[in-house]
This record gives sequence, C-alpha cells and structure tokens, in this order.
Amino acid sequence: MKNKYNFVSDMSLRQCLTILFLIMATTLAHAHDSDVDFMQSTGKIYVVVGVVLIMFLGIVLFLWYLQRKLSKLEKQIDHERSE
Repeated sequence: MKNKYNFVSDMSLRQCLTILFLIMATTLAHAHDSDVDFMQSTGKIYVVVGVVLIMFLGIVLFLWYLQRKLSKLEKQIDHERSE
C-alpha cells in the first residue's frame, strides 16, 4: 500500500528538480535587484569579497601543507621498505 502522505515519492525526479529550479530562479532574481545594490551602495561588497578570498587562500595553503606532509610520509615509507 502506498503512503498517501509521501508527496515526493509520487513525483518524478525531473518534476522535483524543475520545481526546485523555479524556486531558486525567482529567489535569485529578487535578490539580485535589491541585495546586490544595497551591498554595493554601502561598500560591504568589498568586505564579503575579501572574506571569501581569505577563506579561499586559507584552504589552498592548508591543502599545500597537507600535500607536503603526505609527500614526506610517502618518502619515509618508501625508504623504510627499501631497507
């Protein structure tokens, strides 16, 4: 017996994605008009961009650090196996 309260199971994946896309498109269209202009007019857009860039740089540096440590460990393991 089907659960009549499970709305998503009756809908196809395509229908769910279409509805989700339409909701997101209308939300983004509205946000683009008011929020971006507000952020630019108050100068806070530069703060947001700066924070995003700092976070991106931190992630890149962390990945570089991990890569170096992994390389050292791999060399150490290879050296120990060869002895």
